Amino acid sequence: MGSIGDLTNRNSESSQCQQTIDDTHLQYSSIVLTLGILSICFCWCYGFVGIVNGIIAIILTKKAKQIYLLNPKQYSLKSFKNLKTGYFCAMIGLILSLLYLVFIFVYLLTNKSAISTAFSSMPWDLF
Repeated sequence: MGSIGDLTNRNSESSQCQQTIDDTHLQYSSIVLTLGILSICFCWCYGFVGIVNGIIAIILTKKAKQIYLLNPKQYSLKSFKNLKTGYFCAMIGLILSLLYLVFIFVYLLTNKSAISTAFSSMPWDLF
């Protein structure tokens, strides 16, 4: 049986190992991936939500790349790949959102009846 000192040494070794695993995760990589995916999912919400998510993800990607380039050996390759994937998802979501927004504007400008119908009766006019 091990002594109490052996148990504390094992606990400190495992906490040091856990700390090095946590240290290898690149800052903002999970957030960028989440925002990139959300920008694709919400690109159909008249484009605005997808544009906001995409722009935030792109800004955070640039910050995270600067952090990564300072010391690339400190961070895991998996977190850098998550960052790149999130960036590509954000770009796709941003492009889709912009295309959808342009489509809505063109539709409203070319179809005057859609504008007049949209603003002819308001919900509060029914009461």
